[in-house]
Amino acid sequence: MMDKSSVLDLVGEIYEAAYRPEHWVSVIQQLCAALNAKSAGIFCEDYVEKRRTLLAAHGLPALSSYSYRLGLGRYDHAYRVMLEKAEGASSTIIDHQKVKEDHPMYYRLLLKPNDVGYVAGLNIFKNAEWHVGLGIHRSFEANPFSEEDLHLIQLLRPHFQTALKIQRAFQAIKSHNQSMKAALSHLAMGVALVKKDLTIVFLNESAKTILDYHPALGVKDGQLKAWKNEHQLELSEAIEHSIQSESNETKYNARAISLHHSEALAPLSLICGEKSEAPGEVSLVSMQDVALLFISDPETNIRVSADVLKQLYELTPAETKLAIGLLNGLNLGEIAELNGNSVTTLRVQLRSIFDKTGVKRQQELVRLLVMLSVNRSD
Repeated sequence: MMDKSSVLDLVGEIYEAAYRPEHWVSVIQQLCAALNAKSAGIFCEDYVEKRRTLLAAHGLPALSSYSYRLGLGRYDHAYRVMLEKAEGASSTIIDHQKVKEDHPMYYRLLLKPNDVGYVAGLNIFKNAEWHVGLGIHRSFEANPFSEEDLHLIQLLRPHFQTALKIQRAFQAIKSHNQSMKAALSHLAMGVALVKKDLTIVFLNESAKTILDYHPALGVKDGQLKAWKNEHQLELSEAIEHSIQSESNETKYNARAISLHHSEALAPLSLICGEKSEAPGEVSLVSMQDVALLFISDPETNIRVSADVLKQLYELTPAETKLAIGLLNGLNLGEIAELNGNSVTTLRVQLRSIFDKTGVKRQQELVRLLVMLSVNRSD
């Protein structure tokens, strides 16, 4: 089972893969290592584009990967079982003992030669637009997937969904497909694409709303403009760093920024990551240097599951309340007043949260919670 640090690393890889698709391989590799799996793959059947692809794979035979790219994967028994499952369902879809009896030819031709004894499946998306599924394979000698294994896969689903929506939207921007831009617009968190000089390439509806009313950050002459000069400089440096990190082929590190204003109850929270001329189909047309910016609305509650915090970090109910308050832009004094605690008590709880999550600063904690949050657009 994954430890807390590994889960955080994997969530980070998932979001990085949103605009650097080569990182899906790293996601799959880490997931296989965590679940004692020999191989795995993410397949996609796009009903709009009428395409079947293998988005990423690890440990699969070359012939298997090639057959999926040709669209032959739909004849796979495991794929047919996935079609019968609902979106979001995480379960063991292949058990070699049962398949040997019910589908002996499939067992002899595919499972036995490739040492695939068990397959866990998750339908990340399954709707009228596309079917995206994750399949994870264990050998005959391994133990079957446990409920704990399946629960971990289930917890990661919202992050897979958000990352794939963003990736899909990037592909849409390249082809000027407005229907794909709507995928970003439906995200509750603000998303912006900006150039090195802070010229805005794209804003989703949530970002537009935030920039319209929050005084700490706005738009002037088509560029992002912070209220304070020091904030403008910090934002410019973060955008430049994120773009240069890719041009220099250095590892991406997201950067969190808080923008304050005297008239605002809470600061804006921004997470900046690079999105430049990435390999393949995610690069933007005529856009060589573009950065990705997530903008968190402090006056709109961002929800993170208490069950997720308990499962991953063993936070107590009181610690969970404190973490969610910080995520939504409240300071310790405001949280103490709301919950009837003292600031001293909250500081003790905060130190405990730091120890459990492995972070050292409040800013790092908020960044972690933003990554784990699930925004809903009802």
